[in-house]
Amino acid sequence: MKTDLRKSGIEFIDDIPWGTHFCQFYQSRQDLIEMLVPYFKQGLEDNEFCMWVTAEPLGVDGAKAALKEKVKNLDDYIKKGQIEILDYSQWYTKTGKFDADTVIKGWTEKEKQAVERGFDGLRLTGNTLWLEKKDWNSFIDYEAIVDSVIRQHRMLAVCSYSLDRCQADEVIDVVNNHKFACIKRRGKWMFLESSARKKAEEAVKKSEEYFRAVIENSSDIIIIVDKKGIVKYISPSIERFAGYKQAEIIGKSTFDFIHPADLPRATVDFAKALITKETDIPNSFRVRHKDGSERILEGRGKNLLDNPAVKGFVMNVSDITERKQAEEALRASEAKYRLLAENLPQKIFIKDRNLAYIFCNKNYARDLKIETEEIKGKTDYDFYPKELAEKYRSDDKEVMEKGEITDIEEKYLQDGKEFFVHTVKAPAKDKRGNVIGILGIFWDITERKKMEEKERKHLQELEVFYKASVGREERIIELKKEVEQLKKELGK
Repeated sequence: MKTDLRKSGIEFIDDIPWGTHFCQFYQSRQDLIEMLVPYFKQGLEDNEFCMWVTAEPLGVDGAKAALKEKVKNLDDYIKKGQIEILDYSQWYTKTGKFDADTVIKGWTEKEKQAVERGFDGLRLTGNTLWLEKKDWNSFIDYEAIVDSVIRQHRMLAVCSYSLDRCQADEVIDVVNNHKFACIKRRGKWMFLESSARKKAEEAVKKSEEYFRAVIENSSDIIIIVDKKGIVKYISPSIERFAGYKQAEIIGKSTFDFIHPADLPRATVDFAKALITKETDIPNSFRVRHKDGSERILEGRGKNLLDNPAVKGFVMNVSDITERKQAEEALRASEAKYRLLAENLPQKIFIKDRNLAYIFCNKNYARDLKIETEEIKGKTDYDFYPKELAEKYRSDDKEVMEKGEITDIEEKYLQDGKEFFVHTVKAPAKDKRGNVIGILGIFWDITERKKMEEKERKHLQELEVFYKASVGREERIIELKKEVEQLKKELGK
């Protein structure tokens, strides 16, 4: 919704934005004239469609007469259909009773027709003197809905309530459902405002400021376009990607920036988006950078043409130029080494920089019990227990960050069984040396490890036996010496 300010025409009320819904408590016919005549005079002068729904003490004839005193060419405005002055029975109760849904729909239809006819929006008022006590609660509910609806449209609305017919609790009900209320005290108009509503609006404002800050500083591009593809809003991040400032893009057609070769596809996708709620922007399309180079963008959007606050497509677009270039480089590497990889006994895989698989050979696929083509786009979380997948991911990130080859042997426990793997991982790089993914080669060395363990145990046993044997030989020599010594002594 546009938030450009409109002149209220009322001396004590400043300029107000579209969507303002306020009220007036009056005690006399003159109170209504003081408020509503300058209000509608300003609307007529500012190319707004005006609608005055009257009730006593200022009926249709009285309203026309009072307005004509200030707007001398009122008949011309009436003739060209810029203002309607109706009795409440022609609007609020034209079916014989008050129907909130019908009235609300009527206001939005009037606004739509006004804009289609070239008017800036709808300026309206309604007097509630006709309202009976039995209808009060349903009317207050209606006012709450109207307050919400008007905020989303190019509308300004003043609701007039007779102060003499309102009790204290009813005054509170009215104030809570309007941005502010005007009441005359000691001959001067003053404002009433609900503290709860004020706090709520302040909270909304803070939220809006927060989300604006998020959008303004987002690494992605946030863009809103109308049904013709004209840019209504674009975040400042566009300058980082395309070199253009916000002001250079807003008001221009998105199709002016798309590469001619991609225009047919983008046009077809946009046409489909006109009739769907969810829309996928082309997987990738090229746009012209201000310096003459090309960037590749992709995004996702939602059709909010029916939302009066937006009336367009809201899209989140990312610059994927580097990613696409990396994918091309990886595809080239994949094609180059595919034949070799398929004929090696080792398990081989390639992942992109987001650590999603783009290739594996048959030996790796066989272990995962899938076909080689099924691995594309999957991650380790799709095949391994969470803890193991997280370890693999951590190792892969470390390889890409350091840009160095790792050669390690590791022991794992899976399904109660122990196994060993020898893994070599290397960062995949493009021609400029940028890391664009990871290449991994590994093989199961469990049997080798078992043999090595068995060999180690045998060596230990031999060492024990050897040490024990050496001890026996030394003892035999000592015994022989002792025997010889005994013989000598016996011989004497």
